[in-house]
Amino acid sequence: MVVPTPAAPPPIRPIAVPADRSGGPFIWSSRPFDADRTRMMGLAAPYILLSDEPVDDLPDYLTEDAEVARATVREWWSVENAQDCHDTLTRLSEARMSGDYDVVAPLANRALDFPAGHEIETAHVDFLADLERANGLRPERFTTPYRHWVTALRNPDFRRHLPETLPMADFGWDLMRTGSFGRAAVQAEYLTPTELGGYLSTALQNIQALAPNWRAYAASYLTGRAFWNVDSSIGDALEGAAMMADVIRRSLADPDSPWVRVSLHPDG
Repeated sequence: MVVPTPAAPPPIRPIAVPADRSGGPFIWSSRPFDADRTRMMGLAAPYILLSDEPVDDLPDYLTEDAEVARATVREWWSVENAQDCHDTLTRLSEARMSGDYDVVAPLANRALDFPAGHEIETAHVDFLADLERANGLRPERFTTPYRHWVTALRNPDFRRHLPETLPMADFGWDLMRTGSFGRAAVQAEYLTPTELGGYLSTALQNIQALAPNWRAYAASYLTGRAFWNVDSSIGDALEGAAMMADVIRRSLADPDSPWVRVSLHPDG
């Protein structure tokens, strides 16, 4: 997968969100500090911040928690067994789970140069509908997200929670979820810690290939997550964007964050 990286890391604006909505302090295990391991385990730092788990290691999950974790991955990911987990993590770690944003974003950004309801939006919808038909995709695969995304971006309260310059690819949305879903898969006893390490290593290599630093990676994730979430009500999407923007800001600035303790690239 080849995705152009931004020439400069787009800034993420600080958001005033109550502290109790953005997690507690970053927790570290007692193991000796290892920069390479910190990069790999900490690639999902914002998700880990919202939990009570260490950022540099896996906790000792209790056996009785496995069924709860299985119910969670079943509900959110439609995962029923270990093979489903491996299939999902393969796609996430290679940034192949999502991708609709990459199709919709250039058109949506262009539409914002014109007033709402301009004929260019109709032209875009027609083009995306043709693209769906030509590729045998379900109707509304691209057209509905396009409409929702353009509408959301025209809402100043929603837009201010996103990077000032929107990235053209949402690879971070998949790659960061490798860490969060992977931890849940280990807790569900569908995956071993060693197997998770393999997927995290692949995800980290792709992050390093696609992003110059943690900030650019975070911008890609934050935008991809917001794009996914706009199919809900604008109120829910706005609340989710505000909360995660603050978590991202903390992950980029907190001295105890793995993103602050180590650079994305070893020579960075």
